[in-house]
Amino acid sequence: MRRARRWSAVLMAFVLVLSCFPFHVRAEDDDLTPATDQKLRQPRISAKTGDEVLVPAIDQKIQPRICAKTNDDDLLSDSDQEIHQTRLIIKNKDGREVTVLFADSNTGATYRDVQCIVNDDPDISQFTIYRVGNDESAGDSFFNYPISIARIWSPPLGSTHKYETIKTVTVPSRVVKDDFVISVAKGQTVTLKSEYTGTLTGSISGDYFSKSNLGINLSVTCKYSTSYKFTGPTSGNYNSREYRVKYFREDGNYIQKDYCYKPTGDLYGIRSCGGAYQEAVKYAAYSKDSRQ
Repeated sequence: MRRARRWSAVLMAFVLVLSCFPFHVRAEDDDLTPATDQKLRQPRISAKTGDEVLVPAIDQKIQPRICAKTNDDDLLSDSDQEIHQTRLIIKNKDGREVTVLFADSNTGATYRDVQCIVNDDPDISQFTIYRVGNDESAGDSFFNYPISIARIWSPPLGSTHKYETIKTVTVPSRVVKDDFVISVAKGQTVTLKSEYTGTLTGSISGDYFSKSNLGINLSVTCKYSTSYKFTGPTSGNYNSREYRVKYFREDGNYIQKDYCYKPTGDLYGIRSCGGAYQEAVKYAAYSKDSRQ
């Protein structure tokens, strides 16, 4: 009897001791407390796949996609922004620096034009751009219906047409022709014995409803008259100056749509045709100095 009471007392004391220390129960796979350096992400359900997509935390840095970058040290070769300064230093495709001078601040040259010129002549170290322009050819305004279309296309008299041309560039504008004009010795001023006329011609291969509405320039022309004065270098280590003209061409495909409207204003129908083109884009008149 005494032994039973003694064991009962021991058991009660053990229970009292245990009640003073609380237990913490946690499932191994249910960690609700994130580490202090852990990035929290909000789940989102993708509407396209139904899968759960993680959205970056609010303080998570996302690298931007660079579309364009322009500064004095890193000139973009694909920028169509016009240059309005008289001196520029640019690297060619071999990494060599080239000094570019401009006759004035409104030559019409773009960064792409300049990059094309220096890449087309890797040995050039300095050159001057005088003007960049184009001479649009007179477009014809006539219909060129394929026979299969002409047989079924019979709009009422008095109908009107609106044309839409969609062009897709396959080869961007680049130099395809480089003409020599004249070379002038140091300290000399000369004129041409005969007028210089240089032309780059484009082409269209395919059908169209209205040629003038294609928006494709088929000819650019640069001219120098016999009264134009060409000067050679006046100082420095260069002994001659060569005047030249570069011509730029763009290639692509086109689709032209003809929207035909009845005299009442209602749409009669829409038809389409297309083809390929080579567009004469522009010319760049420039000079480069030589030690020869």
